[in-house]
Amino acid sequence: MTSATGIKRRERKPRGFTLVETLVVLVIIGLLTSVAVFTLHGKTGSLRNDARALAARAKLLAQESIIKGVSTGLLVTSEGYAFYYLDAGKWREWSGERAFERKSWRPGVVADMNRAANAGLRSPTRVEAKGVMPSVVFDPTGVVTPFSMSLAEGSDQYVVSSNERGEVVVFDKP
Repeated sequence: MTSATGIKRRERKPRGFTLVETLVVLVIIGLLTSVAVFTLHGKTGSLRNDARALAARAKLLAQESIIKGVSTGLLVTSEGYAFYYLDAGKWREWSGERAFERKSWRPGVVADMNRAANAGLRSPTRVEAKGVMPSVVFDPTGVVTPFSMSLAEGSDQYVVSSNERGEVVVFDKP
């Protein structure tokens, strides 16, 4: 194409999206999905909802670990669970964000946390830190401590665990 001055102009071809733009969109979609999971209302107080909420929060914690480049952790006890991050060699409880607030189990819910002893699964490099040691550690590289946790309430039972790809999943316990 030639302009009025007789100089040829180059036509610009659309370049598409950059990798950074694509990653930003994926992170936003992940965060919006997590928000949607927390705001869904099903049968109030059901064990299935508790298991799914825990899994969703753990997935979000894993994403935060990768985004912020720090190890994060989930501490599960018989009373409930809490979220941590590694700061200068010390585990600090996450505060200030609703998604990572400490959560107590409802009366009657029994949680049994076991670290998976599966040699085929990689676990994060042992993080030496003083104080609290989370039950599950999410490494900034995307690696997660292999784990399997049973939640039970009466005859209902669910298992929240990590799979071979490091994803957190929920299963009905047979």
